[in-house]
Amino acid sequence: MSVAFSNLGLAIGSAVEGLFIINELGLGAAGFGLYAALGGLSGLAGALLAPRLAEKFTPRELALPTIAGQIVLSGVVLAAGFAAPPLAIILLVVHAAGWGVLILVFNVSMATWVAEITPEQLLGRVTSARRLFTFGVVPLGGLLGGGIGAVFGIRAALGAWVLANVLGLVCYLSLAMAGRRAQDPSVDEEVPEP
Repeated sequence: MSVAFSNLGLAIGSAVEGLFIINELGLGAAGFGLYAALGGLSGLAGALLAPRLAEKFTPRELALPTIAGQIVLSGVVLAAGFAAPPLAIILLVVHAAGWGVLILVFNVSMATWVAEITPEQLLGRVTSARRLFTFGVVPLGGLLGGGIGAVFGIRAALGAWVLANVLGLVCYLSLAMAGRRAQDPSVDEEVPEP
């Protein structure tokens, strides 16, 4: 569920992000190209970092920080929508530099976690169902982001991106607590350890 909401949010944001950078911030196509290039470099850094983090931490330990990090970084883009141009550019650089790393670590850890907890005889079915939900929301998110942007404005769509990430965190915490209660019914309502 967290991956589905992450993808939904990213699709919502992607539908308006380019328009925000090019038109509203006035950075033009070259500015957006630099932003996208920095994001691509961040993804490469994430590809190098993810295996190292996977050796040091379990997927469960990486889940909460990477989900929370998506809220922060999508919030940085939303904040850029309300900031003066010099600060807005700095916020976008922070987002582009961090997002690729964060998303790669998140996706690798979540895929690893699913593979670890799924019985081998069900892995194919679980993986295909997971892909249906996690990739199936992308077209919906694009339409939703474009619709929200057209009706309520780009900042509202950027806010919906943050909200989708918050919903991903809520799902993670709810399911983690339910899982702990199923394993040990005496567990009270405390937040699961990261």
